[in-house]
Amino acid sequence: MGTAATAYALLVCLILSQTYATTHFSVESPPRRTEEEMRTTYELWLARHGKTYNALGEKESRFQIFAHNLRFIDEHNFSGNRTYTVGLNQFADLTNEEYRSMYLGTKADPYRRIAKMQRGEISRRHAVQSNEMFPEKVDWRERGAVTPIKNQGGCGAVCDPIRIDVQNRAKIVSINGYEDVPPMNEKTLMKAVAHQPVSVGIEASGRAFQLYSSVNSKK
Repeated sequence: MGTAATAYALLVCLILSQTYATTHFSVESPPRRTEEEMRTTYELWLARHGKTYNALGEKESRFQIFAHNLRFIDEHNFSGNRTYTVGLNQFADLTNEEYRSMYLGTKADPYRRIAKMQRGEISRRHAVQSNEMFPEKVDWRERGAVTPIKNQGGCGAVCDPIRIDVQNRAKIVSINGYEDVPPMNEKTLMKAVAHQPVSVGIEASGRAFQLYSSVNSKK
């Protein structure tokens, strides 16, 4: 009788431990999609983005990349501690290396600005004086200085020349030089933007940026 009771108690403990392990795992990681689910999602994604592949075996090889990105998306969004979500956008069948080589153009040297600051070569034209006032809003699109936001494809940088209107006649100007706005100072940036359009470079090479979907409104 004692042996049977002991065996029963051990069985109950084993079941409880397995249940806890399963529950604990599900909290730490997203549920795994089946092969069938991923392939169905892949076919829907292909149709939505009008994707077709001509090379032999390319559709399957792209699926493997797609599945890898889909697992990354699930894990990223499941964590719940992000300010943004990632999703199956038009770049979901590309490796991060392919995405960077196809769509990123600017190769910024992170030490260039530091060296210029050390040599005193950063322009002081945008240095802010104590009594200076700036407009609350400046939209250079309304003044015809820049074009509206658009997808520039594989350009990787600002391809279009700046457009300005002089005496109601549209003219095209080219950019033959630039200067850096002093860093780490919002007031100097406000002053620069108040006087002319300012271009900004961002670090866009990460996988999360490649698959960016939207801002997390819950944050």
